[in-house]
Amino acid sequence: MNVCNHSNYLHYVNVFLFSETSSRIVSTERRDLNVRAQIAGHLCGIIHAGLAKLLGVLNLPSPAQNETDSKSDKQLLEFVKSTSEKSMARAVQDAVAAANMTGLTVSGDGFWQTRDFQSAHGAAAISSCTMAPQVLDIETCSKTCNVHFLSKSLIQQSTMTLSSPIAVKKNFDKSFGTMEATAVLNMFKRPASKYGVYYTKYVGDGDSKTHHILSKNPPYTGSFS
Repeated sequence: MNVCNHSNYLHYVNVFLFSETSSRIVSTERRDLNVRAQIAGHLCGIIHAGLAKLLGVLNLPSPAQNETDSKSDKQLLEFVKSTSEKSMARAVQDAVAAANMTGLTVSGDGFWQTRDFQSAHGAAAISSCTMAPQVLDIETCSKTCNVHFLSKSLIQQSTMTLSSPIAVKKNFDKSFGTMEATAVLNMFKRPASKYGVYYTKYVGDGDSKTHHILSKNPPYTGSFS
């Protein structure tokens, strides 16, 4: 068995993280490993602060500074939005081709940030009902504005003042139980103008609220079941 020398191990880790050994992302100054670490932090739900703690416990170099990471998060968000829009547009085209019509049968489901049904944040997705289902649309709902609460907390702890209004991220003010149904209804309103297709049939997971709201508030004229 080969024994890895601890000091040599850390040396090579530092070289990998901070030298040209880690390839540069095309058209940017960022290193491949730093981008992967950033994405991993989001996928694991620990973001920058948690990633810094994890690397510290492992006695590994810290990730990019928080200021740099925040700027990179905005860039990552724009890339994710662009990529997801392209992916969902292709999924709609595939669904239309499979059904050979613009009236589609779709399935929907929602999920919350926490396990109970009192979460302030949730999301829902619409998927095609084909042999190879794909996500056609997504909708997020938030009953609170985290940016607002964070800025308010900072002001209370110091003499900090705001020179411009805080962007409000809240977009949902109804009961927690209707979050999924409302999100699905919002998604039903989009495909006609966006893609020229219609969701004419809905396959749910037993949530009667969603089908009831869709039937009571049809997003467009025509048959729906």
